[in-house]
Amino acid sequence: MTNINKILLGTLMAASLSSCDNHLSIENEIKTDSTINSSNKPKIEVQIGEPQVTISYHNNGIPLQNILNKHTKGQRKIIIDKSGRLLQLYVDKDLLKEYRVGLGLQPKGDKEREGDGKTPEGKFYVTLKFPKSKYYKGIQISYPNKEDAERGLENNLINKTEYFSINSAIDNHFGPPQRTKLGGFIQIHGNGSSGDWTLGCIALDNKDIDEVYEFAQPGWESNNYKTEIVIRP
Repeated sequence: MTNINKILLGTLMAASLSSCDNHLSIENEIKTDSTINSSNKPKIEVQIGEPQVTISYHNNGIPLQNILNKHTKGQRKIIIDKSGRLLQLYVDKDLLKEYRVGLGLQPKGDKEREGDGKTPEGKFYVTLKFPKSKYYKGIQISYPNKEDAERGLENNLINKTEYFSINSAIDNHFGPPQRTKLGGFIQIHGNGSSGDWTLGCIALDNKDIDEVYEFAQPGWESNNYKTEIVIRP
């Protein structure tokens, strides 16, 4: 590798560490395997009670499209229960399917700033979708929201210009600024759900993100988001 290539690689790697899946990622510049060797992930297993029990996920094994064929209309919603490491898909009040998820390296508590390793909590919507990403596939959510901006302004993490930019983006149903000290580029993505290993994103197994990716719809329609996202503690 030449000195120039080494400098380029180092610069791109440093930029990618600020988020789970920056869409201007290393993979756009350097060809790499689309998955990460699981041996490189922190081994933080989800423990549920003593002894550990097996969880039964709603409609596990049934293709999501078969279920959606009976729910062609209605409000789509993704609910993530952090304490249960659980992602649920709803249409209106009907639960369609559940999946196991992994969280940030610091799974407890709401995300407050860039680099804290926490997964956000609150209400969000889909801003972007990436059919190919460093973590297989990605669905970007509208973090930071208004509550995050309010807290960030009070704690002097963002200035008033950044605060108003975030609020304006939310009011107009756009993606909020991603490069503030609050952090950004929070996604629901693939590459494994067996532990809490991300920088704040929500991780699923690849076969599961395939279904969630198709379910999630960006945009605003009929005075509501096409897909609402709620992340609970």
